[in-house]
Amino acid sequence: MTAFQTLALKPALLAGVDTLGYAQMTPVQAQSLPPMLEGRDVIAQAQTGSGKTAAFGLSLLQRWTRTPSACRRWCCAPRANWPTR
Repeated sequence: MTAFQTLALKPALLAGVDTLGYAQMTPVQAQSLPPMLEGRDVIAQAQTGSGKTAAFGLSLLQRWTRTPSACRRWCCAPRANWPTR
């Protein structure tokens, strides 16, 4: 596994991840976070509890903290879909 510290995340995000007790990325996070942080689109499929939502959230928060204008609700529409059971 790869450490979160290897990512170019804002210090506040790295501190938050550390506070929550996460040091190593799961395989889906290690594969999806780098391209998402570069602004590329990613489609990921992995087992429940594998860290997909955390990867999505971290990349979203990184983008919002990088560009204050990206916080405007009209230009940023993040979306995650969960199947119904």
